[in-house]
Amino acid sequence: KFITELTERVAPLCKSGTVKLVLNAGDHADLRASLLETLAALGFAAGGDLKVIGDHAGVVALQRSQDFAPVTLLAFSDYFAAVAATDLLVPVVDVLACKPSELAFYPV
Repeated sequence: KFITELTERVAPLCKSGTVKLVLNAGDHADLRASLLETLAALGFAAGGDLKVIGDHAGVVALQRSQDFAPVTLLAFSDYFAAVAATDLLVPVVDVLACKPSELAFYPV
């Protein structure tokens, strides 16, 4: 629920180019589907103002280029890519929002 509300609230800022939002659904297919539904309802479309990345190579390329779409959704079929995505992107994003138990994995 938190991530859906966050997405809804920052959507206008993403549309205006003020904020670039990166969402990591990890390897959770249900979260991926829910976020895609929410983003579609907010008017974001893949190939336009929504980029969907589903593999480790895509995350590495994004980290190197830092060419973020207004909204980037990370969604993977394997656990390693899901965890590695956050590790790779933490150094190049301004804000990390995660559940408290996840903070044990990231230096703050």
